[in-house]
Amino acid sequence: MTEKIKILIIVLLILCLLFLGSGITLAVLFFKERKGSDSYQNRINALYEKSYYETLDNMTDIERKLGKVSVLSGSALQQEYLYEIWRQCAVSVSNLSQMASEDENIEKVVKFLNQAGDYCYYLSRKAEKEDLSATETSTLSTFRSILASLNDSLFSVQTKMIDGDRINASSLSDLTAISSVVYGMSDIDYPELIYDGPFSDGLRDRTPVFLEGKLEKTTEQCRDFLASVFSDGTDFACIGEGNSSVPTYVFSFLESGKESVAQVSKIGGYLVDYNAFRTVTDPSFDEADCVRNGEEFLRKAGYDSMECVWRYNDQSTVYLNFAFVQEGVVCYPDLIKLKVSAETGKVIGAEAQNFLYNHKERTIVENNSEHTVPEGMENVKRRNCMIPTKWGAEWYCEEVSGDFRGETYYIYYEKESGEVVETFVVVDNLLV
Repeated sequence: MTEKIKILIIVLLILCLLFLGSGITLAVLFFKERKGSDSYQNRINALYEKSYYETLDNMTDIERKLGKVSVLSGSALQQEYLYEIWRQCAVSVSNLSQMASEDENIEKVVKFLNQAGDYCYYLSRKAEKEDLSATETSTLSTFRSILASLNDSLFSVQTKMIDGDRINASSLSDLTAISSVVYGMSDIDYPELIYDGPFSDGLRDRTPVFLEGKLEKTTEQCRDFLASVFSDGTDFACIGEGNSSVPTYVFSFLESGKESVAQVSKIGGYLVDYNAFRTVTDPSFDEADCVRNGEEFLRKAGYDSMECVWRYNDQSTVYLNFAFVQEGVVCYPDLIKLKVSAETGKVIGAEAQNFLYNHKERTIVENNSEHTVPEGMENVKRRNCMIPTKWGAEWYCEEVSGDFRGETYYIYYEKESGEVVETFVVVDNLLV
């Protein structure tokens, strides 16, 4: 064998080895890529299934509770169920959005759940003071019928799983009952909510101004924050998420041994909502005590410079509205509502959404002008304030309150023009 042939054979062997090595490398890379793709898809499938089962559990429970509230007129349990329906609607919305956020039918279901949840929250507050009307009970029955149809469709997805199919966005968009149900949702008449204090509904911009630029908090940080606010609290557990324009973590815990629920904003870690259902049997704290305790509660929760601007005492529970005060000016859009037990003196309910939507530092130009009150008005009080307009801005006003012909009025004069821009009259301790 010549030297040239030997060299040629060696070169060919080397090329074969290189080719074989590259083939093995490509196979390994392909396997890894395929494995990574499968792993990613498995995680997506697991997320869909988790969201599906949580949605099914929540919506089934909502349907049952809607049936129960109609037979619990005037009870604390009825209030608790209505509040729980609102919370569970928020959790269901969060899960449905994760599964099929851009599907047209699912969007309509999400809208229905948001509206139904808000309506039940409104009724939970109303039920503290009076029984639900026949119209309101009928509306809840309509909600229950819609939920029953939606739940039938959700159950139908399980049949596909038994046949080996995976849950995905198309599984939900193809639900049989949705198309026949969602178009009837627009027939529901959602009420205009009555004011329970000056500007208690405030501005509801889509963006929570106060939270802009703040850092997102972890579940653990929000749990620690709640523990610092509720020093008697135990067994704090995150039980879900709220998916509104203020995304939240939803926590359950025991406060003085009683079950409570609170929502904390993911951005900033602020208390958004809190409710504890307590039956008051022996009221012993007066209004002044409850106001002081409310002020202390807000300071612990990180809400400073708040002043009580409205109070209503039904002997068992004291309802308080607090507004932010800047340079002596009451900023009504920055409102937080509290409920205080007249038996224990503890806060048993809180709503801070208005504050989170609207709070900001304002430029206030000093203006001490006083406006002429109606002739014959007695017990006149004046103070400067910022009030929300219907088109999303604010007015700098003088608030004049007083008694006129046997009724109490609140009149708001815009500082610059002197024009009356808003008026309320007190009816049954509510402003209308």
